[in-house]
Amino acid sequence: MDLQWFFTECNSYTGRWNRQKFWLYPLGMSLLVLIPLGLLFWAFIAMQIEVLTWISGAMLGIWYFYVLYVSTCAYIKRFHDLGRSGWYSLLAFVPYVWIIAVIWAGFFQGTPWKNQYGDNPLGDTGDASKSKKTEVEEEKKEL
Repeated sequence: MDLQWFFTECNSYTGRWNRQKFWLYPLGMSLLVLIPLGLLFWAFIAMQIEVLTWISGAMLGIWYFYVLYVSTCAYIKRFHDLGRSGWYSLLAFVPYVWIIAVIWAGFFQGTPWKNQYGDNPLGDTGDASKSKKTEVEEEKKEL
């Protein structure tokens, strides 16, 4: 995966993400940048360099909002994989309800077929030509 793909994939609300991408990309991106920026911030505070402390603090704030945006994109793509609307991602911002949103998005398996949000991110996990709707129609015909 190249860097361009990483930034286009993380900055988009369209498509589907499996559970692995949901956990790794926003978490990895946060840790790779927030830890060094945080260490710089505390180092500048310890050295009492006020201008650099303000600059590093502003950089931390900007990065925080970017990570919040990418995390929202991850929730939307994950709910798309579950066959749900991206509006369900707003559950992550409700106090105490966010725990349910994390469990739902992070641990439940997505739909194994193509849905209205795109193809299965894991590839074909069965008969790709069938969708849930066609399976229900076939069951009705049998009755």
